[in-house]
Amino acid sequence: PDPLTPYAPRTKSVCGTTISTKLTVIDKDSLKIIITDIAGIRGSLNQIAKRLNATNQFYGDDRKTIEEAQKELNEIWQSLNIMLSNQP
Repeated sequence: PDPLTPYAPRTKSVCGTTISTKLTVIDKDSLKIIITDIAGIRGSLNQIAKRLNATNQFYGDDRKTIEEAQKELNEIWQSLNIMLSNQP
């Protein structure tokens, strides 16, 4: 491939060791959606952590929220894998 294309493998020598990387381009709009989704999940989990640290109480709704967050993160991970697998 042409070395100027965004998908071209790159090599760099660091301390005598050659490091090879592959640049990947993800649709900007898709990435914004993913970042927004992850930020929402982070906020929910952070609220649970703060409440747990303050009260030492773990509530049933917390378990449901954590399970939902785990499911959403799994879906995001699958979406990212699909996007990355469609790269040339």
